[in-house]
Amino acid sequence: MKKEVKITLASHCSSECLVRFVHEANRFKSYILLHQDELEINAKGLLGILHLLNTSEGEELILSAEGMDAEQAVAHLSKILRQPPESMKEGG
Repeated sequence: MKKEVKITLASHCSSECLVRFVHEANRFKSYILLHQDELEINAKGLLGILHLLNTSEGEELILSAEGMDAEQAVAHLSKILRQPPESMKEGG
């Protein structure tokens, strides 16, 4: 199964947000990618994801996953990228 969703970032991605995103992505069996313009980033690798430190509020990304838990992966991971930084500090 393949699932894809467009995400508009709620705020600039902090390093804490990106580390959490990679940690959570690795909980899923699916192959997970983030697409930014022409760039494809493996969501399970921290080095690639760190590229997103250059993103800004309102920027659009596409999150895609392919595998048996793709739908759950996209739903869960998109929430992480959409939530404001304040809610992440509260354990959100």
